[in-house]
This record gives sequence, C-alpha cells and structure tokens, in this order.
Amino acid sequence: MALSTSRRIILSPWLLVLLLLFCLHTSSLTTSVDDDDDEGDLASPSLPHHLEIDAIESTIQHVPTPGDVVSHDITDSETIFRRALQKAIGGGLPGAVAGAVQVLSLMWLRTVINYQYRYGSTFLQSLTHLYRNGGLPRLYSGITFALIQAPLSRFVSTAANDGVSLFLQNNPLTEHWGPAKEVAVAALVVGLFRGMLMPIDTCKTVLQIEGGWGFERLMEKVRRGNVSVLYSGALANAISSFIGHYPWFYTYNLLSRNDALVDLIPFVNARNALIGFVSSIVSDSVANFMRVIKTTKQALAARGDDEDVEYGKVGHRAKGATYAEAIGVILAADGWKGLFGRGLKTRIFANALQSIVFTVIWRGLAERWSGKKDEQTEMFAGDDSSDTDEESDYKGYDYNSDGDDAAKVH
Repeated sequence: MALSTSRRIILSPWLLVLLLLFCLHTSSLTTSVDDDDDEGDLASPSLPHHLEIDAIESTIQHVPTPGDVVSHDITDSETIFRRALQKAIGGGLPGAVAGAVQVLSLMWLRTVINYQYRYGSTFLQSLTHLYRNGGLPRLYSGITFALIQAPLSRFVSTAANDGVSLFLQNNPLTEHWGPAKEVAVAALVVGLFRGMLMPIDTCKTVLQIEGGWGFERLMEKVRRGNVSVLYSGALANAISSFIGHYPWFYTYNLLSRNDALVDLIPFVNARNALIGFVSSIVSDSVANFMRVIKTTKQALAARGDDEDVEYGKVGHRAKGATYAEAIGVILAADGWKGLFGRGLKTRIFANALQSIVFTVIWRGLAERWSGKKDEQTEMFAGDDSSDTDEESDYKGYDYNSDGDDAAKVH
C-alpha cells in the first residue's frame, strides 16, 4: 500500500508541472527585464563584450602575476561559501531548464540508445522494434522519471562546475589550482549526487528497455524487500558520471578560452553550439563502455526469478546480476566491440543535438542571470562601493600581465 502511494506521488503529473513551472518561473525572473533590443530573444542575448568572450568563466586557471588585478577581500570562509552558492544558482537553474527541454524533445533517442546498450542492435533495428511494440508512447516510456531526473542531474552538473570552481578559486589553499583539478572535484560531486538518483534512473531505464512488464518485475522485487535492485549499476553510474563529466567540461572550458576560436566564430551561441558538439564527442567516446555495463546491469535486475539470460542464469537471484555477469552477457553476445561500441554512434549523434540544445539555453540563461544579479553578488562579496564603470561591477577578475580582460571569476 505504501509502495502504491509512493508511486502515485512520483507519477503525479502535478509534481512535474510544479517542477517545470518552478524552473521556468525562476528563469523568467532573470530574463524578463532585458533590454528592448533582445526582449524574448533567448538565442541572442545582448551582453557586454567580456561576457561574450567568456562562455565558461568558472574554471579559468588563476595564476597571479604582478600585473594582475584580482579582488582579495574575500577571505572569510562563510563569505566564500555564499559567493559559491550564488554562482551555483546562476549556473544551475538554466541547466535545469535546458535539461527539461532535452527530455521533452529528444527522449525517444535516449530510449533507442538504452535499448542498443542492452541488446546491441543497430539504430534502425532498435527504433523499428520499439515503434512496432507500442508506437510513440513506447519511445517515451519512463518520461515521468526522466522529467524528474534530467533537470536535477543537469542542475548538479552545472552548479558543481560553476559553484565548486568559484569556491576553489577563492580558497587560499586551492586558489592556484588549474582547471583540471577544479573540474575533477566538480565531477566527483556530480557522481556522488547522481548515486542518490539511482532509483529514479533504474525505473526509467527499465521502462525504456523492457517496457511496462519489466517495470512490474522490478516492482515485484521491491515489494519483496529487495530495494537494492533500485541501485543496480550505481557504481558504474558514478564512474561513468565522473569520466563523462570531466572530459565534457574540461574540453568545453578549454575551447571556451581559445582566443582563436573566438575570433573565428564571433557569434556567441554558434560558438557555444560547436564547443558543445566537440565536448560531447570526447565525453561519449571515453565513457561509453561504462554506460553499456551500467544499463545492462539495470536491465538484468528486472528479470524474473525464474528467467535465464544469454550468459548463464543471472536473473534467478533476487538482487540481479553482478558486474562480472553483466560484462559476460555483453561479451558473449557482441564481444569487446559490443562492450565499447554498443550505441556509441547513436549516442554521439543524440548527444550532439542535446549538447547543442543544453549549451545554447544554459549559457543564454546563465549569462542573463549573471548580468541581472551583479548587485546581489556585490552584497555577498561585502562590497559597498558605488562603482559605475561596467567592469568594476564584476569583482574577482583574472587579468593577464597586459591588463586585458582575460577571465571573469566573480
């Protein structure tokens, strides 16, 4: 009875409506007071030049030189935390909105990918099979769980990247760290948090791969007290989150600071889209094998107690397959090529589209949020000055030895 009640709460459409309205309402508060020339134009925000040349400002390496102009009045740990929290909100909410848009528009691709991860068929074979067994609704199986998971996951990804980096850059013990260490810490935070979301992820993945019958089998095990099946693949998920998050943001940050690329593509959103595309290819190629293992282990957890699978009897245990057995299933069916290559081409294509959507919306909202929250940032920083110069509104800049505006770390 308790399980049935909890499922009704999770599946309630009103919960989804409230979640999306919260994200959209919060973002509208940051964009509704824009200048007349860009009113309602999310794709081309009117921004100061130093914001345009700094698509990802949070992971620029801080190497002070005698010519640096850096604010060092932030020494209190509580103030550092408040500034990091303000920065995390600036990056996280746009990420949540972008994640929701991704789910609504492109989830059918993610369903095909997860099916390929489990069964190793081609894109067309998987798409045809899924469509013939339920039509469009089958391709959107697990949409409720995805709408909850995606905004939360993206919120943590962007908040970790922006918030953790700001915290580290203002901490005397870590202010000299480069972008590599900063992104590594952010990736660890993301991996740990996503472990808490595993029950949602497992339910969504099982629905995508096996449909309603697989979900019912999974719930049967939960009703018998085997709650651990909801955390199937948690370790692989944490590892894939880390090795996927790290190269994505590191590549993104590296390319965003490339002056030659800025000169080559002066249009901010076009440049962000290209950078997002390249970043997704790097991330997907590195982390794909862990996602294949994680997805297979989750799908095997939905097997009935009396069912056999391709590699021995791994469905007979209430807790499902071990990692060794999951890998054995993959190798027995497709060999090493299947382990490293299942669904990779489709994932690169899908993530290229999703990274473009996410990047454009995320950076557009994040930059607008940043532009509208300068006064609040100054309050967090304890700055009571009444500067009128545009650059003085943004404290915590990194400057190079020539005094040029190189990077903003407010």
